[in-house]
Amino acid sequence: VARPVAAGAGPLPAAAAMPGAAGRAVPRPAPAAGGSMEYRGRPLQLSRSRRFAWDYEPPAEATAAGALRVELWSTRDGGLTWQRTAVDADGTSPIDVEVPAPGLYGFRLEFVARDASTTGPRSGDDPDSWVGIDEEPPQVELVGVTRDDEADALVIRWSSRDPLLPPRSARILYSPHAEGPWATVAAAADNQGEHRWQPDRSVPAKVFVRVEVTDAAGNVASATTPEPVAVSQSRCVGRLGGLRPLP
Repeated sequence: VARPVAAGAGPLPAAAAMPGAAGRAVPRPAPAAGGSMEYRGRPLQLSRSRRFAWDYEPPAEATAAGALRVELWSTRDGGLTWQRTAVDADGTSPIDVEVPAPGLYGFRLEFVARDASTTGPRSGDDPDSWVGIDEEPPQVELVGVTRDDEADALVIRWSSRDPLLPPRSARILYSPHAEGPWATVAAAADNQGEHRWQPDRSVPAKVFVRVEVTDAAGNVASATTPEPVAVSQSRCVGRLGGLRPLP
C-alpha cells in the first residue's frame, strides 16, 4: 500500500480527468467494491506527494530463491514504455519511491537476482497497480455571504473545482478572527451551492466566514470573506436614566 494516500476518497465524478503523460487527460478511475479505487481493473491510490514509501510482500518463490533485488518499474503511457523508478537492494519492505512529476503512473514490482542485469517489463505489459499524483489544491470561490433579514439567516454561496473532488467535500466555518480558530457551520457540504445559516446567540455579532474543500488526494484549499460579516440585524441600545416613583 502506498503512503500517503487519500483519506476517505469515496466515489468521484465520472466526468473528471487527471493529467496523464505529456499533459494528456486520461479517463477517470472508478470506485471499486468496498470504497477502494480501481483503474483498468487494477488498484489505484492517490497521493499529494511525489515521494512516498510503498509496502510490498515478496511472492513465495522469490523468498525461496535467496538474495534478490527489488525493482519498481513505472509507465506513464499505459505500458508502452517502462522506466526503472526505484530499487530496494536489501529486499525488505518498504521501497522508497520518487516520481518526477504529477500525473497518473502504472507500476510493476519485480524480484531479480541481486547481481543480474534486467530490462524490466516488456512493452505492452499491463501495470499491476496505479498511483495518481495530485499536488494541486482545489479552486475555491466564496461567491457571497448575504443576509436574509426575514429568516434572520446568513445565505452563504460558494463554488469549487478540481479533477479529483469527492462528493460533499466542502466545510463551512466561522470565526471572529481572520486567522481563526474556526468553528464548523456545516460539514460534508456540497462542492458548490448555497447554505442558509441561522446562528444562535452564542455566535459573535460579526464573524469571518470560510469555505474549505479537500480533494481526494488530501489537498486542501479555502476561501474566506475579506471582512467580518454581521451575524444579526444591528440593534440600537438606549441609555437608562434615573428612576421615578409611580403615582
